[in-house]
Amino acid sequence: MPPFDDARREKCAQLLAGGASIVGASRDAGYPRHGTRARERAAHRDMKTRIVEIQAELARRGDPDLGPVIDALMAAAQDAKDKIGGSPAGVVAIRGLLAEAARLKGLVPAPAAPPEPVCLPDLDDETWMARFGPKPA
Repeated sequence: MPPFDDARREKCAQLLAGGASIVGASRDAGYPRHGTRARERAAHRDMKTRIVEIQAELARRGDPDLGPVIDALMAAAQDAKDKIGGSPAGVVAIRGLLAEAARLKGLVPAPAAPPEPVCLPDLDDETWMARFGPKPA
């Protein structure tokens, strides 16, 4: 989906994708009414889709925290399944969202493995003293 033609709407989507509150994003984008209208605007399907796309684009640019983006993609896929899941267009939309989520999961670095415990060899007293004991001057 290309950016919105309406500059205020696009700025609102950018702010929401960046984590701003619904009312704050609406106010900062220049909308005169911030209450119920802002929530309706943010809940619109085109706005949700655009927010997910902006978050995915930010992730492609190297945003290290991909978890929220993947969660948003999965939520959008579930929303598409609930609303238009039976139609061919719905299936294509869901597949695209899931493919993007899978691609982003591949960008997430694997958690670091815990370090291997250091196992010291069992040394008898004579060997230990020879290696680590005081040396004659």
